Amino acid sequence: MADDLSLFTRFAQMLGAPEPALKLLSSLLIGYPLLLLHRYTLYRRSPTLQHLFFVVCGLSIGIFNNGYGIIHSMICVVAGWLLLAVMGGTAASVIIANVFQMGYLIIGYYMSSSDSYDIKWTMPHCVLALRLIAITWDMYDG
Repeated sequence: MADDLSLFTRFAQMLGAPEPALKLLSSLLIGYPLLLLHRYTLYRRSPTLQHLFFVVCGLSIGIFNNGYGIIHSMICVVAGWLLLAVMGGTAASVIIANVFQMGYLIIGYYMSSSDSYDIKWTMPHCVLALRLIAITWDMYDG
């Protein structure tokens, strides 16, 4: 049975840490080498190339950390982008962003709740929801 475990799972067991917690910590720490890679290879180069780097890295880290739970983040990012593309920075867009993003998060908490403390897609999504709401406020403020 131990042979069926991934290298990462075995490492987590060796440390005595839950695998999701180790994945979350690894996801946070991988940002530092990626920052250096960007700084010394892509900085002051094509903005399109830099954006592509950030999208690929962000999606890769998100999939590593959350698996298919990354779809929730993608849905909310696209919804936020569409909202701003269609309505711009209006008072109505701020209200809709708050209701949608917080509603999605609360429903996610409810649907994925358990009796124990779990590290799931809802943990990083909480930060994302707040940032997406903040972007709408920024557009509204001008």
